[in-house]
Amino acid sequence: MAKLIIDIVEANDGNYTEDVFGDSASGVWECSRIATVTNIGGTGTTKLRQAVKHVDMPRIGAYHPDASLNAKLYTIECMSIDADAMKLRLKYRRGNWQEGAVTIIEADGTLEQTETNKDYLGNVVKVGYHYPEDDSGVMTETGVLMPKSIPQHTLVFRRKENGSPYALGYLPYIGKINSIDWVEVDDAFCWFCTGIRSVGSNRAIYWENEYTFQYNPDGWDVHAVFLDEETGRPPIDLDSAGDKWVSIYETANFNLLGLLP
Repeated sequence: MAKLIIDIVEANDGNYTEDVFGDSASGVWECSRIATVTNIGGTGTTKLRQAVKHVDMPRIGAYHPDASLNAKLYTIECMSIDADAMKLRLKYRRGNWQEGAVTIIEADGTLEQTETNKDYLGNVVKVGYHYPEDDSGVMTETGVLMPKSIPQHTLVFRRKENGSPYALGYLPYIGKINSIDWVEVDDAFCWFCTGIRSVGSNRAIYWENEYTFQYNPDGWDVHAVFLDEETGRPPIDLDSAGDKWVSIYETANFNLLGLLP
């Protein structure tokens, strides 16, 4: 059975060095731990895998045992020192970033076009025409569908975290609307999560996750209107059966993302 000995004092070292990724203005800590694994069976890369995957070997992303360093394991270097033994250098790195720090990197407004059969007061819009050949004097009226531009706002949050949105379980929020108040009072059902993306930085020491939301003051229900098969327009006397708002998006509690202070 393979045996692990870690933290061999003679080779533990560290460096205070430039942040090659440019994320820290002052520098970052890099330090190493040395371990040996003996009684390894097999040959070639099989021995490497046994050493790295030893049950007591720290995994990539694990923190250094000295909590004050706040450094995470980003690589393990292996070297054969005997037929059944491997020497491993565990390299840790810490940047001067604040985990969980949030920056709103974009806040803008746009117009999104939709259709409506009502004016701004909510009255059904109808148009009429008196056919010349019609001697009855009765005007033919019909409803109309008109383009309408809805003001919408976009918020983008960026946060440095210990894992990707997939690993943290955040991807299911995409395509959902907020179930309760989030940014402001009475804004439930107004925020729509349009995207979550991520970039691994600093040799996977952290992930820079980006969350994008779009705000619609009228909510995200869809306006469904009955259309006459002959005219392709809505009748003027629609009741609630033929003119309704439909909820088509699932909801989620965006407060659980912890993006707001």
